[in-house]
Amino acid sequence: MRPQRLILLSCLLLAIALGGCADHQALALTELEGAGYTEITLTHAGGAGHAYEVVAKKDGVDCKGSISVTAMPGSSTASFDTEVHCKKPEPEKPEFSEDELALQKAEAACKKDPKACPELGKFLVEGPLSTRDLPRARQVHADACKADVLDSCSHLGSLQLRGLGGDRDEAAAELSYTGACEKQSMLGCANLGRLRYINRKFKDAKPLFEKSCMGGEMTGCEGLGMMLREGAGGKEDYKGARKWFQMACDGGHMSSCTNLGVMYAKGEGGGHNMSRAAELLTAACESGHQAACSHKKRYIK
Repeated sequence: MRPQRLILLSCLLLAIALGGCADHQALALTELEGAGYTEITLTHAGGAGHAYEVVAKKDGVDCKGSISVTAMPGSSTASFDTEVHCKKPEPEKPEFSEDELALQKAEAACKKDPKACPELGKFLVEGPLSTRDLPRARQVHADACKADVLDSCSHLGSLQLRGLGGDRDEAAAELSYTGACEKQSMLGCANLGRLRYINRKFKDAKPLFEKSCMGGEMTGCEGLGMMLREGAGGKEDYKGARKWFQMACDGGHMSSCTNLGVMYAKGEGGGHNMSRAAELLTAACESGHQAACSHKKRYIK
């Protein structure tokens, strides 16, 4: 609230001859104009006093409030009690959020070329919460798989195996992986190898991991590292595991960097190397791999 203040005004009177009554509304208007308000509308607030509701603008902003005027008959001064608040308009919200625009872009790319559909499917599964749609992701990958987009066949299998976007169906997942692998999708081979590994069919898993790893799919290299580290289907081989984890880590596979960091921290396959462990776990953690963050807290003091 603006404090009351006395201001000297030129006598704004409509009826000096009739008792010298001040025009309180004109005084209020002059006071508001002097304070920088424009487009002023004054409405008597009712009662016996001289109080007015104010609607105006200031610096282009809408303002509302009240003003009361006290002036003695025949006096050239008046006092004002003004309470006017100006509210800046809310900024116009864009028609679409950044996430929605990104989704629209991915949809357009998929519609134009089925080879772009795996990215749309990934966005629908792993993107911002506001755009996630697992059933739709499953359908996107299914349609792209029918168009021989082999990565989508592999992703479809993963959704089927995990029961995301629909019923869990391991048999359907195996068919999706197998079809992709047979058409030389290294991701399909790696995923099929992982399914065999989960089901403890180690002899079947190993050649699938080897094929995919040699074909440039880093999850296959990680699979080999896991088998050797755990002695799945044979003896434990920590040095061999480090080799495959290192290859996958060098290829940007953060899960493998995490596994390798833990091996360095525990001295598996060689001496303890805490600085190397810290380097690997920090990089993987900063990339968003949560398991690396947990291991870093555990091993790196």
